[in-house]
Amino acid sequence: MGLKKNRSLIIGIIVVVVIIIGMTLRLNAENIDTTFKAEVINKIGGEDITKLELTSSINEELVRLANSDNKSEIDSLLNELSTLKLKKIKNFSQAITPETEDYSLLISINGVDTYYVNLYKNNELSIIDFTNNKAVNRYKIENEFDLEKIKKYWNAK
Repeated sequence: MGLKKNRSLIIGIIVVVVIIIGMTLRLNAENIDTTFKAEVINKIGGEDITKLELTSSINEELVRLANSDNKSEIDSLLNELSTLKLKKIKNFSQAITPETEDYSLLISINGVDTYYVNLYKNNELSIIDFTNNKAVNRYKIENEFDLEKIKKYWNAK
């Protein structure tokens, strides 16, 4: 009988350890660091970006870059954004209001609106993926990003 109790105890301990390891791995998976490149640019792949619209909550002007006319500017802007290191925010309860939003980018691929990206003053970013049931993910920007690289599109007008 003592051997059965020891076996049950060992199995119980193994089950508890496996559960703890599984929960730890799941929590770590939810806080995965990523990049703008992984979340948007790699998913675009070699597809044709037919339009990129930039809006600003500051001056509410729309800047439209069409691929046929502004391919180098689109590539340059996306290249700048590709350097962003992001940490996913699991539970964002702070409401997004026009006062907190700085710049928005609408990316259209082959004539279809595909991604909507918001850059916020508080060093956060959200991405709406229209290819994934309008999934919204919000991220903390982990590295420095100079907003002047986006502001220049309004200064060039």
